[in-house]
Amino acid sequence: MAELAEDVGTDGPVGLGFPGVVKHGVTATAANLHSDWIGTNSEMLLAHHLGGRQVAVICDRRKGV
Repeated sequence: MAELAEDVGTDGPVGLGFPGVVKHGVTATAANLHSDWIGTNSEMLLAHHLGGRQVAVICDRRKGV
């Protein structure tokens, strides 16, 4: 992700669809990911690895799908 963000050539914010339920930036459930993600502040972790960019993480599934 860091390489992709660098290739964009801007330091703007990043939005990410995530395969888990995210509440206030924290991964609440992650059925298809390692259990270490549960309880992790995904937004802060990704912001750190993306050079301090503002990051917004949301669940990538629509309700009822």
